[in-house]
Amino acid sequence: MALSYALFLTAVLVTLSPPVFFLSSVNVAAQYTVHLAALEGLSNATVGHTVAPAFNITVRARNPNTYQAWCHNHGEAVVSYAGVALASGRVPGFCVQRRWAANFTVVALAPGKGVRLSDYLRGRLTSEWRAGAAKVLLEMELHYYPNDVFLPIKRRPGTLSISQEFMLGDTREIQVDVL
Repeated sequence: MALSYALFLTAVLVTLSPPVFFLSSVNVAAQYTVHLAALEGLSNATVGHTVAPAFNITVRARNPNTYQAWCHNHGEAVVSYAGVALASGRVPGFCVQRRWAANFTVVALAPGKGVRLSDYLRGRLTSEWRAGAAKVLLEMELHYYPNDVFLPIKRRPGTLSISQEFMLGDTREIQVDVL
């Protein structure tokens, strides 16, 4: 009796394994690395109170899903220093095919004629810049939507957040955690 019950349970598990595997791998978020590729306009912090930085941010998205693409229709990126937003930009919409990776670039620019820094922040930025210790914070929101017509209930529209601090001048690519 126990043997027949064990065989029955094994048969049920083997039968249900492919659908369970399929359903569990449908909603896996992409993995991201971020690289602060270029920076302009912050060195003038040593001269005046207004800075107009421009950041080129390269993002690599790797889709681990076996059965579907991972898509975002848009997003926003903000680069800040000591709580002051220095630049912002729009994240383009993109899709990464299943079990594939793709790169995209975000250009974050200062608003209008630049950002005015207080005497304290300008002095702090100048000091940290000269010491090679100046850091900026990248915050990015990626808005996604369901793209699976067969299982739309598995994935609802939502937002992924990326937050990463960068040492200015550091050219390494950084693996980020998605919140």
